[in-house]
Amino acid sequence: MKRAAAVRLPLWVAGLALGPATVALVRARPSQAFADTPRLAALELVVGWALLTAGLVTWRRRPDNLSGVLLAAAGAGSFLPEWANPGISWTPAFTAGLVLYATGPPLVAHAVLAHPSGRTGSWAARALLALAYANSLLFMGLFPALMYDPWGTGCTECPGNGLLIAAHPELMDALGRIGMTVGAVWPCALIALLGVRAVGTSPALRRVAAPMWAAGVVYAALVAADFVHGLPRHTLSNDPTDRRLWLAQEAALLLIATAAAWPWFHRRRVRGALADLVVELAAAPAPGGLRNALSRVLGDPSLTLMYPLADGRLVDAEGRPATRPAAADGGNAPPGPPAPANESRTGRAGGNTTAEGEAEAVTAVVRGTHTLALLGHRPDTLTDSPEIARISRLALDNERLHAELATRMSDLRASRARIVAAGDTERRRLERDLHDGAQQRLLTLALTLRLARNGPAKTSPAAEQAEHELRAATEELRVLAHGLFPAVLAEEGLSAAVGALLEETQAPVEVTALPERRVGQAAEAAAYFTLAEAVAHDATAVDVRLTGDRLLLTLTGTHGLDLVRIADRVGALDGTVAPGEPPHPEIRVEIPC
Repeated sequence: MKRAAAVRLPLWVAGLALGPATVALVRARPSQAFADTPRLAALELVVGWALLTAGLVTWRRRPDNLSGVLLAAAGAGSFLPEWANPGISWTPAFTAGLVLYATGPPLVAHAVLAHPSGRTGSWAARALLALAYANSLLFMGLFPALMYDPWGTGCTECPGNGLLIAAHPELMDALGRIGMTVGAVWPCALIALLGVRAVGTSPALRRVAAPMWAAGVVYAALVAADFVHGLPRHTLSNDPTDRRLWLAQEAALLLIATAAAWPWFHRRRVRGALADLVVELAAAPAPGGLRNALSRVLGDPSLTLMYPLADGRLVDAEGRPATRPAAADGGNAPPGPPAPANESRTGRAGGNTTAEGEAEAVTAVVRGTHTLALLGHRPDTLTDSPEIARISRLALDNERLHAELATRMSDLRASRARIVAAGDTERRRLERDLHDGAQQRLLTLALTLRLARNGPAKTSPAAEQAEHELRAATEELRVLAHGLFPAVLAEEGLSAAVGALLEETQAPVEVTALPERRVGQAAEAAAYFTLAEAVAHDATAVDVRLTGDRLLLTLTGTHGLDLVRIADRVGALDGTVAPGEPPHPEIRVEIPC
């Protein structure tokens, strides 16, 4: 690290000094330079220094990443076209300019392709860069420099060419034609390669690298346009069109320098969002609030949060059943090896495809060997925030416990409802069995005794007494069967059953607003037995109203009514019983339908 720092500092100083040195070299003949005004000279310095600084900062943060070195080299290369200015009076500088003036675009292309990992990637990218470097350094630089005699071409103001071996204008022109043609083609290939890379890469990498790639496409298009413009003359120059294209290229280079800093700004934004998340989670959000907070911080509205229970079920924060998306390969991948104790991590657990066509991933948040939660999200959501598990571990634990408690309460309510439903079913079966079985046998026996008593043979008083007892037993059995579960309630509904109850008991109870339509067997049974209890305890008025999806009963004038018994039956349906306070002692019963 110290050795890298010792190398970076001299390079940074040399790079910074290269800009002013370039301006100083061309100040004698600024009319032949691209930066022919103080403003353009200032722009040239800003662009070169911006690339140099972005490259050295990237290199400092990631010494093993080649993209930082390439950006710094591109910043230095942005000054080199000025060194081929005929107005430069220093021969070594002019000679270096003849060889290196076209190396800026390949360096920029290399930096763009290596961003952000530092590797160029495919063989196509490496072949393209080899072609660009060979064209710029050899066909546009070294080979023509060996044959270029500035004085022999009539440039009396040019300094001497230190590399001149023998002047050969025809061969030099042929090399220029090849160099300009290749120079117009390879930037177009670069644009195509970046397009393929943008389509084929992962969403996370695309989000980080897209600004650099977009700026690189703009720069490559301008370079191609410059080469196409100079193709008829077989060389690059500085006519008005060249100057405008150079100015546009400087703007594109400034965008590239800005894009190089984008990952740093992106990480800062993510860290800031995670800090906000820590503050928000410290306030103990309500159930469901953790999912909303994570969705907002991670920028994924489709994010879902599921909690696994010990029995294998998945529930949300409210304890409602949740469905785990199937893995992309048709199965559920394991979340990975156990994490160390007291450590939270995230492990990829599969994914599927959403209705919009974007793949959905499922990540297990694990502590030790225990899975705290499953996050359903876009594949790139957690790429920039791997520490999300550590930050939200306590909140996930709290919400998981709340979800388990809510699930247990829901299971308890469902169990109570099933018990009541099973009891009502058994009541109906007993009522039917008594009505169709024992009651019918007793009626048959009573009829047989009556026929025997009315026949020619004399009947004893004992037979008459037996017939009387049979009639009494039959009536008691009918009342008992009706009390178990009135058949009219199951067949015709609450209104008919209450009417039959009042007709049978002759109770002086005023019943108002009784709904005529059916509201479900469980709700009707709970309401009926509540009204039967009220009638049995001298209720003077009963009001039954259907409001939305709830049945509201108001009982007035009851004495000694067993509210616990009613609350147990009504509570099994998640209903409520509210006794009134004097001087209005009405009892209000609310039953969901």
